[in-house]
Amino acid sequence: MIVPERRRRRTMPFRYYPTNGHRNDTCVYCHEALTGEQVLYCSDSCRVKYRYYKDKPRTRICEVCGELMNLRVGNPRRKRCSLGTGPDADAGPGDECWELQNEEAARKAREIDARDFPICAYCGAEAEYAGRGRHRKYCSDRCRAAAYRARKRASTSTA
Repeated sequence: MIVPERRRRRTMPFRYYPTNGHRNDTCVYCHEALTGEQVLYCSDSCRVKYRYYKDKPRTRICEVCGELMNLRVGNPRRKRCSLGTGPDADAGPGDECWELQNEEAARKAREIDARDFPICAYCGAEAEYAGRGRHRKYCSDRCRAAAYRARKRASTSTA
């Protein structure tokens, strides 16, 4: 008669004893002190978080400057170095990435200003914007008529 082998009982992760005999004194995830039968994690939430984050990327290359960013600090979905002067910042004043990102922000602000405060195509003065609809091309009817006459003169002289 063959005796079936006893099925090995699966234990909870915090009751798992390492085979090398070395016990951890702190939680693998939050580094709090372990008590009682806890071996790897201090709680189920730490176990779940550790398993969730263990395969996540820890670094990413910044799309602006090309340097490695630590994704464990700040927003893990960010694609650029975080700017600032605090401990969580990747780039600060005088850094290449700081300069590049500020340059890009200034360029975008200039584009918005150019859109919201258009320049007259004839005289170069600032054309007003009514707040809705298409922006004006000319600052006044006088400039619009003068530009039309100039275009008409230019087409008759070349033809």
